[in-house]
Amino acid sequence: MAEVSLQALHAVTVEMHGGMLTLAAVCIVIKVIDLAYLRFLPGKFPRLYARFAPLSALAGPAALLAAIGGIFGLAASAVTGYLLVPGSTLTDDPLGMNKVMVSVFAIYLWSIFVVLAVRNRGLIWKSRRFSVIATGVALAGYASSIVGGSLGGTMAGKGSILDPVWELLGVDLHASWIMGLDLVFIVAIAVNVLMAVVIISSLRAGRAKAPVKETSQ
Repeated sequence: MAEVSLQALHAVTVEMHGGMLTLAAVCIVIKVIDLAYLRFLPGKFPRLYARFAPLSALAGPAALLAAIGGIFGLAASAVTGYLLVPGSTLTDDPLGMNKVMVSVFAIYLWSIFVVLAVRNRGLIWKSRRFSVIATGVALAGYASSIVGGSLGGTMAGKGSILDPVWELLGVDLHASWIMGLDLVFIVAIAVNVLMAVVIISSLRAGRAKAPVKETSQ
């Protein structure tokens, strides 16, 4: 029985989360275009929108499924990548720790999107607040995953398409980007408090708009 190469398995998981998260991001952009059209150009270009509307209807569920697959892919690639690199080497290398940090951010942000999409399926693309928050955290998570992939390419000695961007911005990939635990806790608490406020306020607004049933006399 042929043995599976750990390096090949890592490559598969990298491609998996890259493709899945790209699909999720594209679907979210489609939903944003749809919401922008309904808000700013309602009734315009009816024939074009008649073809676009079914695509938008599918984009919501597809974004959720792709995000879930991407999270699993990110976690799997992190595990296989750790097994490829000795632990002491990883923790002693600022570049490796930077990749760990942005990958954790990506998983965290995409997880927020998934929770919003699962718990508020009827509101996430109907409420402006939910749609803005969900789109923001998802695209930030996608950006984090792209940065993580760039750092992974640099670690493997293959380079990255973002190398010209890092040079233009003067970013030192080999300097530590790691935030202190105090700052991490503050950021995490602030994000979760904001999410709780948005969810509660949106639910209250939805209840306030709900029609009141008349009681028979």
